[in-house]
Amino acid sequence: MGQTFMKLSTQSEIDSLDLDSNTNLPLTEKLELLNSILQQKLERYNFSDPINLSKKDFETLFNISFAISFLAHELKHHDTADALFRESIRIWESRQHQHPHSQLTPREQNCPVDIGALNGLAGSAYEQGHYTEAEKLIEKALPVLRKHPTLGEDAPPVLGTMRLLMHVLGKEGRFEEALELNRTGMELIEGMEGGKFGKYQGEEREEMERVKGVILG
Repeated sequence: MGQTFMKLSTQSEIDSLDLDSNTNLPLTEKLELLNSILQQKLERYNFSDPINLSKKDFETLFNISFAISFLAHELKHHDTADALFRESIRIWESRQHQHPHSQLTPREQNCPVDIGALNGLAGSAYEQGHYTEAEKLIEKALPVLRKHPTLGEDAPPVLGTMRLLMHVLGKEGRFEEALELNRTGMELIEGMEGGKFGKYQGEEREEMERVKGVILG
């Protein structure tokens, strides 16, 4: 999150945070401070017609909006985060329908839906105990992630979304389905060595084992 904020901010905005004196702030207050600054930045841009923005302006809007959504989620402001995620999904899909492929950003060209917002909404639904909704959102996200040109079956975002589905299935008492998904995930992880995502094999294996332990109790 810190790296995202730095990319979105000018040096003067970073200096205005007075990071040295704010280092000891509680995490919640730090997140609230970042949220306030990003909200002000968004208001200054005044993106009144997001569906028809240029590539450059849409990319700016996307980055700021995603950061604000993430902060709302981390602060447990679920209603706010969910509304932001849904609005991002709506705008993304509207742009896909209304503009030629060549007029979309590379991010949009590679993905028919706002996958970050979709996964964020799924995670939020899970945290709130809305397991049926979370499962539906994950089932929509997984095929998109698997077909994404820079990802694939064994990509960490795919495996992470599979783990979220395992948590959902476990909460619903569907342990055999969760464990079968775990076995599928482990097979993918064992095949990562020497591939595009090979360097993540160890941590992905640990995470998959950890989630299995949580499900088994």
